[in-house]
Amino acid sequence: MATTAKQLIELGVVPEVAKRITTTGAAAASIAPLTGAFGTPGNAIVAVGASFSQTTLNNNFRALEDKINAIIAALKA
Repeated sequence: MATTAKQLIELGVVPEVAKRITTTGAAAASIAPLTGAFGTPGNAIVAVGASFSQTTLNNNFRALEDKINAIIAALKA
């Protein structure tokens, strides 16, 4: 099943780019989700600030991982 431009736009892909992307079910099925054992699930990417915080960095990576996995799942659907 091909991913439609509308589905990609709903995920936040720029419309001009989404219209040029087509993914077949076979190609999408070969994309493995990212796995990580760190951070707290969430939607925010937070500025690290002047003082280093490993927790903030881990949470940022987790938020990115979750979004990438959502895109992968949408491509597979």
